[in-house]
Formats: sequence, C-alpha cells, structure tokens
Amino acid sequence: MPLRPTREELEISFEKDDAPKKNNPEKRSKRAAKLTAALFAVCRVLTAALCFLTVMYTAFFRFAVVSGSSMSPTLKDSDVLLLRCVYYGVERGDCVVISRESRLEEPLLKRVVAVGGDTVYIDREQGGVYVNGLLVEEPYVVEDMGPVGDYVFPVTVPYGCVFVMGDNRNDSMDSRFSSIGFIPEKDVFGKVILRIFPDPGAIG
Repeated sequence: MPLRPTREELEISFEKDDAPKKNNPEKRSKRAAKLTAALFAVCRVLTAALCFLTVMYTAFFRFAVVSGSSMSPTLKDSDVLLLRCVYYGVERGDCVVISRESRLEEPLLKRVVAVGGDTVYIDREQGGVYVNGLLVEEPYVVEDMGPVGDYVFPVTVPYGCVFVMGDNRNDSMDSRFSSIGFIPEKDVFGKVILRIFPDPGAIG
C-alpha cells in the first residue's frame, strides 16, 4: 500500500514552495541590455526622421504668411501657405513669392502673368490683359481694373524675367509700376502650392 507523507515532510514541502525565488542577476542584465538597445534604435530612427524633415523643409519647402490684400480674393491677409522652393521653371498663372533681392523692401506675393519673350498689353479702358495678342482668362479677378501703374503698354518681357500682378488689381504694387518692373526669375523665391490655414487647398 502507498505510504503517506508525514506531517514533518509536508511542512518542509510547503516551506520550499513558499520560499521566494531568487532573481538571476545575469538574466536581469540581459533584459536591461535589450531594453537599452531598443531605446537607442528608436532614438536613431527618430533622429534620422527629424534630420530628413529638416532637410526637406529647408531645401524644398517653406511656409509663408500672407501680408496685405493685393492677392485677394485668392489669398487673404494672414493666410498660411506652403511654398515649393526648388527651381521648377516659372509658368504663367503661378502664384509666387519674390525675394527681397529684387530691389524690394519686403518679399512680394504675386501672380505670374507673362514670362520672358511675352508681349503684354493692358487695355486701360476695358481692363483686359493681353499676352501675345490673346486676352487672358482671369476668373480670379473679381473687379474691373482701373488705370493703375506708370508703364506704357505694350511691353515685351526680357528673357529670364517675369511680369507679375496681384489678383486685386486695383490695390497691388506690381510689374505695372516701373519701381518694380520685370522680376528676374532668380529672384522668385518659391511657388505657392497649398493654403494650409484657414481653408486648406491647392492654389492655382
């Protein structure tokens, strides 16, 4: 018949089960090393991502805030914009920021109306803008243009330059004035690609 454990043996068995298990220092050290390595890996990834975003921002994109009403109603005062700054070739219809290097006290935000080699004629009576003899369709202009500026039209834009105007034609200092005139393409700081705030959306 099977033997039953004595009371003394049962007490010894319970004491063994209740005894706290000793921690293994070697295992703790390995776990700490793994955790440290994982944290370092995460930090490296975050640092690389931050560096990449910084390079992308400084080299390719910039933010700008609209000051004034010369581009109204397309762009209004205090709108926050995203610019693409990599040279891309300026085209008619682009909204661009012009740097201070172009004889300006502060950067300008205007729309490119004509590029190098184009002939611009502004009908001061009818308010129409003609480029190379063709009337430019301008749905972004909401009021008739008055006799603004001191240039005598027609004018031909020199190669390597652009002719710019604000969408708010009656309240814009732009290429119609000899004090600004033709803008060298090298002074075009960037093209507006998005309005970020307050009404996010592409700008055309």
